Amino acid sequence: MVDTENQKPGTLTIKHAALTAGIATLIMALTVPIAEFRILPLLIDFKNAALTFSNIRQSPTLYSTAILIQFTTIICDLILAWAIYYLIRPFSRKLALLAAWARMVYAGFNIAAVMNLIHVMALVNLSDGLKGITTSQVHDQVLISLRTYNYEWRLGLLHGTVTLTCQFSAFTFQFST
Repeated sequence: MVDTENQKPGTLTIKHAALTAGIATLIMALTVPIAEFRILPLLIDFKNAALTFSNIRQSPTLYSTAILIQFTTIICDLILAWAIYYLIRPFSRKLALLAAWARMVYAGFNIAAVMNLIHVMALVNLSDGLKGITTSQVHDQVLISLRTYNYEWRLGLLHGTVTLTCQFSAFTFQFST
């Protein structure tokens, strides 16, 4: 077992790492549904590119808030990866690395997905200055980027399920030894 009684003052304890992991998880559990199930559905109509473009153009603050929430989630994912490593490391360094890296890969999937949301913002903001491209083409490109975001986000969720399984296995191993 890990000796937390004799740690030097000012050093990080497993209790602090667990608290950090819990707070990061709580923040993600509260913010992701706001962006994914409230804000983005208000703005995006996958059957109407022009309406989606118009919604995002008329509500740039709301759209930017969804992006900010996604980046907050990514930061929390990285903090959680560190905390998971710190929590599992005393029991199995290899398992701790596997769990932490899996979480960081998951964050990488989310970064790739969110870049599509930023691309949409750029298209919406710069659409008036684009030459040689029709308005309809810009609208279609916005919808393509949003669909790409959606597919990448779902792929990230699939990987996240594997990550959670890995982390659960690590914690089970940790407490069974």
